[in-house]
Amino acid sequence: MDGETEGIEGRGGREAREEEIKGELKKKDDEFVKTLKKQAEDIDSLLQYMSQQFVEMQAAYKEEMNEIETAFLAERADLLGANRKEMGDLFDKRSKMEQDFMDRYLAAVETYQGQLEALRVSDAEDYHILKIRLETDIQNLEQHLEVMRATYQLNTEKLEYNYRVLVERDHENQTTISQQKRKISRQRDILSSLKQRYAETDRKYLDENMKLTDEYKRITEQFKDLQSKFRHFELVDTKKNVQGHTEQVPTLRASEHEEVWAMKESEISATVKKLLQADKVIHEQQLGWDWRPPDDSLFNPLTSAANNGAGAGGEGGEDEETLEDDEGLTEEEIAVQRAVAEVQERLQDPKNMGALTLLCDEAGFLVDSKAKGNDRPATQAKA
Repeated sequence: MDGETEGIEGRGGREAREEEIKGELKKKDDEFVKTLKKQAEDIDSLLQYMSQQFVEMQAAYKEEMNEIETAFLAERADLLGANRKEMGDLFDKRSKMEQDFMDRYLAAVETYQGQLEALRVSDAEDYHILKIRLETDIQNLEQHLEVMRATYQLNTEKLEYNYRVLVERDHENQTTISQQKRKISRQRDILSSLKQRYAETDRKYLDENMKLTDEYKRITEQFKDLQSKFRHFELVDTKKNVQGHTEQVPTLRASEHEEVWAMKESEISATVKKLLQADKVIHEQQLGWDWRPPDDSLFNPLTSAANNGAGAGGEGGEDEETLEDDEGLTEEEIAVQRAVAEVQERLQDPKNMGALTLLCDEAGFLVDSKAKGNDRPATQAKA
């Protein structure tokens, strides 16, 4: 029951609101109609005012146009009168100027006629004098023409004679030119043969010079090496003579070996460094491998290597013997043997060996001529 009561009340309230809204709408419609009527009345009154103002302004403009037209007509009449007066004055002035011009013209004509008559008389006298002078010049020129004709005839004969002489000389010159051309062709053939012989001789002597230069460099290096050895052994002999019998023989031999080792140690160290640099370039730039340098102790003075020379000569034994020999070696020698074993192990790989073989075949320009000459005996022995 309560729900039905609430629904009835809700419907009653909604109907009341609808009635209120309808009333408001009706009021707004009435107001809108009144507003439209008022606007229509205002527009009518505005149109009436505008038509009245238009009529008044049209009448005022007509009156103003009439006044302006009257003023223009009056001004036009004044201008026409002034122009007619000015034109009359100009015509009178023109008539006076024409009369003055005719007077001056007649006076000038009379003056010019007198001057022309005087010029005719003067020119007649000048003409007569000029005619006599020109006739005299013509006679002189005719005489000169006769002389020039005779000279021309004489020169013509001389030129004909010279032409015949030149023609004969030209024939002789053509014969001489043909002989000289044949001679030049023979001389060119001789020159080409001489050039060829010179080129062959020059090439032969250049090759011989290069061979002699290489032989001279090799002999010079051998002489320098022999000279250094001679000085070294001379110094050693001097020391031996000075020391006499104060030292024992084994100690003396060991010192001699150490001195020979020290003599060649710097040269061998420089060569080893060059080889390591070349090995680094080949690994990194040509093969693309990571290059691992050997221990720096390899370049330290190896003073004890001379005493262990016999042990280094037995590297070709079995693995057990190598281990037993390593026990009596120094750390530097062990590092050198390890480096040699690592290089040999890399060389056993077919890929590395193939790459090195290709590098030796294709990169010959990286090796100088001296190294190539030293490599030939080893290659022949290997073959």
